Amino acid sequence: MNRDLKLEDLPEVVNQLTNEIKDLKQLVSKLFQSKAQNKEWLTLIEASDMIGVSKHTIRKKVQNGEMPRKLRNNKLVFNYGELNHFMHNGEFPTLEKVKNKAYEAMISKFRS
Repeated sequence: MNRDLKLEDLPEVVNQLTNEIKDLKQLVSKLFQSKAQNKEWLTLIEASDMIGVSKHTIRKKVQNGEMPRKLRNNKLVFNYGELNHFMHNGEFPTLEKVKNKAYEAMISKFRS
């Protein structure tokens, strides 16, 4: 992009850069997913890389009860399936949500 930009070019350039950033995020995400897919449980660093947030953010979400985790040898580990669900739905499947979904499925099955 060594050309001279004009003010009227700005929306197009911003749109191109936004699309390129989106594409890069998807490539990085796919890279980490394929690496992590072979494991059921991920370390804090692997989880951070996979969902694209800092370790600090993950720790904060864990402390606030917003993110499921387990402790193994006094270290946080995260379930790959739950992280993958988060990446596609923007939220973690909490126990309450899973129970409600199961209850709704059971009710709809009996109504059929």
